[in-house]
Amino acid sequence: MNNTSFSHMLSFVHSVKCGSFSEAARNIGITASAVSKNVARLEEAYGVRLIRRTTRSLVPTELGVQVFKKLETILADLESVENDIQDSIRTPRGNISIKLPRVYGGRYIVPLLHNFVQQHPELTFDIMLDDNPTNLIEDKFDLAIHIGELTDSNLIARKLDEEQLTTCASPDYLDTYGEPNSPDKLHEHQCLILRSQVTGMPEKWRYQIGRKEQSINLKSRLIINDGMALVRGADKGMGIVQLPQNMLGRSIEAQRLKVILEPYQPPATPIYLLYPDSNQPNRSKVLIDYLVSHRGTIS
Repeated sequence: MNNTSFSHMLSFVHSVKCGSFSEAARNIGITASAVSKNVARLEEAYGVRLIRRTTRSLVPTELGVQVFKKLETILADLESVENDIQDSIRTPRGNISIKLPRVYGGRYIVPLLHNFVQQHPELTFDIMLDDNPTNLIEDKFDLAIHIGELTDSNLIARKLDEEQLTTCASPDYLDTYGEPNSPDKLHEHQCLILRSQVTGMPEKWRYQIGRKEQSINLKSRLIINDGMALVRGADKGMGIVQLPQNMLGRSIEAQRLKVILEPYQPPATPIYLLYPDSNQPNRSKVLIDYLVSHRGTIS
């Protein structure tokens, strides 16, 4: 295939349509001499005559007419593709697949999408609520939200929020059994323990003691693999619980639970929005911008 450029073909099509190089030049936005040179180079590339030039007009040859018809169709298709791309930029459309932590995603991110969905009616969403680790690329998710420190440095990470581990008990439980004033007193209490969805092991409780963060392995009569079930148990006075603030917030606000051991709370855990690279399709970009614009206020 000869090395003919798009500009050569464009100049030829407009020259035939307009019947002059000068009019074609005005349509394309280049000089008449540039149009003339482009057409000549197209003819030279194939060694054929496509246009007969007269002092008054341009007349395509028989071959030129055939080439014009085919190129006109091709250029129309290209213009349609460009219009579709521009329209997609103006109006994001398509499906976005998202991986979210079960409680944080279901309680905060999904409701946050309400306004976004109304603003972008051409978008659809496929959301998985799951606490297990994910490989964003292999699992074919466009975006994910990750709680905790990052292990994959190849992903783009934007910090959205923080998660604070909080220890609570109901006022009735504290009235009956007393309130522990330090983490080492927890062994004397009924502690409700979460079984990790990821490791399958009971979670250790974390506290900041002095300058060090320490993990405490507590025994419990009640171990559950669902955090919200533990919250309901703590609400009913079954014992003390340590869970992320986003699980406990409503019970604390309603005074069903009271925060204890607050001076020993460990440092907050970061929450990140993850995506594969900076070159994201427009549908993902608008959602990334939307979520980042709400960072620090999502919970």
